[in-house]
Parts: sequence; C-alpha cells; structure tokens
Amino acid sequence: MSEDLRRMADMLKAGATMLPRQCPICHAPLFQIGEEIWCPKCNKRVVIVSDSEEPTLAAAPFILRSLEETVINKISETRALIDGETDPEKLEDLGQLLSMWLDILYKIRKVQEVK
Repeated sequence: MSEDLRRMADMLKAGATMLPRQCPICHAPLFQIGEEIWCPKCNKRVVIVSDSEEPTLAAAPFILRSLEETVINKISETRALIDGETDPEKLEDLGQLLSMWLDILYKIRKVQEVK
C-alpha cells in the first residue's frame, strides 16, 4: 500500500470524514478532522474560503513568495536583455515585457498585503 493510501486509511480509522472535495494542488480527496480540513497527500491543512470557492492551501504564502522570486528573476533577465539591445522595435517589445513582469510583481505584493 502506498504511503498516501496508508495515511488516508489512518485518517479514516482515527475518525476523519472523507469529503466530496479535492485538494486544489494534488487532487487527492480532502478529509475533515474536527473543524480542520486536511490533504493527506500534501500533508497540509486546507482552508475553505467559502462554499462557492475552490479550496485554498494554507501554504499559499509560500507559493506567493516562490512566485515573487520567479518574477523578480524574470525582471532581472529582461533587464539584461534590454542592456544589450539597440534595435528600437526589440527594445519596445522588451519594455512591454518588463512592464508586464512589474505589473505581476505589484499584484503579488498586493495579495501578500491582504494575507
């Protein structure tokens, strides 16, 4: 038996209830233990924002930090391309790309402020 199935079986034996919802990351079934909802495969608590919305992992801050790091790297890569470019059309394209990455970074940071 795989470790994931063993963990699910252990949760059921301990009185957890398997929910008709899936983890938004790995798509494993979610389990409710008391008032908390857990993904046995990710081994993380899941927070349901509201019944009309998809479940969100409590690890969202980590995901946002990782995404922020990736976007900052892309901004740096784009800046390096701009430094070596002299063609005005390519510079315009790179400027639009840089603007897009900066917009994404701004949005990530705004979401982080709300959390």
